[in-house]
Amino acid sequence: MIKSRTERTANTRVVLLGGREVIAEGVRLNFWADISHRCMTASWPAFIAGAALVFVAFNAVFASFYWIGNQPISNVPGGAYIDYLYFSIETLSTAGYGDMHPQTHYGHFIATVELFTGIFSMSLMTGLIFARFSRPNARLLFADHPVISSHEGKPTLMIRFANERHDIIGNATARLWLLKNAVSVEGRSLRRFSELPLLQNEHPAPRAGCRRPCRIGGFAGGCGVRIRRRRGANRPRAKILRLSGYSFWTALRGYPRNHGRGSAQD
Repeated sequence: MIKSRTERTANTRVVLLGGREVIAEGVRLNFWADISHRCMTASWPAFIAGAALVFVAFNAVFASFYWIGNQPISNVPGGAYIDYLYFSIETLSTAGYGDMHPQTHYGHFIATVELFTGIFSMSLMTGLIFARFSRPNARLLFADHPVISSHEGKPTLMIRFANERHDIIGNATARLWLLKNAVSVEGRSLRRFSELPLLQNEHPAPRAGCRRPCRIGGFAGGCGVRIRRRRGANRPRAKILRLSGYSFWTALRGYPRNHGRGSAQD
């Protein structure tokens, strides 16, 4: 039984799939166990805020080490903590203006550890930012509803989409699934995925706007979705398909002409 939002535990994660909520709970994953994935999937504001928080925390810790020492840094009037904090920022960022510098073995040791930490953290941050920027991101706009229209004299289910970049997608491949509520033999309710055969699932270079046709007869892909048709000739005008309890899942993969490999799902 699905719990309400107020009854869900802190380790509950909600994933949207086909317009529905998929709730995963009961698995506790340590925050640091998958930190690389969290850094890659976090939003840009959260990523920048987290990086700034770590930067401030590191400098505060090293400034405390300088502060408890016996004048480890020269040209620090009065031994104020804020001056040690500024020196820590300069050292961690490898700026080194030269006005303040270590003058004891203790100061040199702390500065050495901080320099190593700064070089390591800057390299790690550069890699994360590069990976986030270089990650393929599809810009496909799918229609809100599938339509049924006549294609080559037969009723055809069509999923319409357009490339927001107004570019050609090379070597495009597409797959289409129908999601519907079903009951197993044991009487359990489940969400069933049924793949629908496409008339053409590959295209060398589709244009900016395209349709994925799926031929239907009395049923859509043999998945138990009956399409009622009026008597008479096929009407060329497209009709919006509205089905209660059913959803469509489309996966499109290809190579943008001026970018790397990308994929999109809807």
